[in-house]
Amino acid sequence: MRGALQTSYYTMSSFFSLNSKDFAKGLVVAVLAALAAYFAQVLNVPGFDFAGIQWDEIARVAVMAGLSYLGKNLVTTQDGKVFGAI
Repeated sequence: MRGALQTSYYTMSSFFSLNSKDFAKGLVVAVLAALAAYFAQVLNVPGFDFAGIQWDEIARVAVMAGLSYLGKNLVTTQDGKVFGAI
């Protein structure tokens, strides 16, 4: 029987390196950020106007979120500490 706190089988990439799972998870973060930006715009625009959606802003949010995730993983050690200290 497995305990409530189960260790992950995912091996984190080492300090200043990335693996393929980091890129896949970065893509997921980018897609989720794009969806959040889209829905934020839809909720803030009075009356839905598909042409009024700022697609460049959504793309910018997605790219920045994905790059931020990869940047965080790049400076995180294998034990999950950012810059080895935090």
